[in-house]
Amino acid sequence: PLDCVELTSYYFAETTPDYLDRLKAAAAARKLFVSGVPVRNDFCQADPAKVRADVEHVKSWLGHAARLGAGCVRVFAGNVPK
Repeated sequence: PLDCVELTSYYFAETTPDYLDRLKAAAAARKLFVSGVPVRNDFCQADPAKVRADVEHVKSWLGHAARLGAGCVRVFAGNVPK
């Protein structure tokens, strides 16, 4: 049996409080702890507006992960342009 799950952000159908609460309850009903939430982002972009948008995206996921009771948020640096 599993003890925990890592729920990757880009697979979520939605991020409403109701949906996140139902997801957390479904995990708890199966005795699963949400260990973490990886968030897709790319902080290596040349366009400052895109970097700012990704920063805001990650910030929003900090709140979503907290609502799920996640132990951590995995944030990627991005891909260094050639």
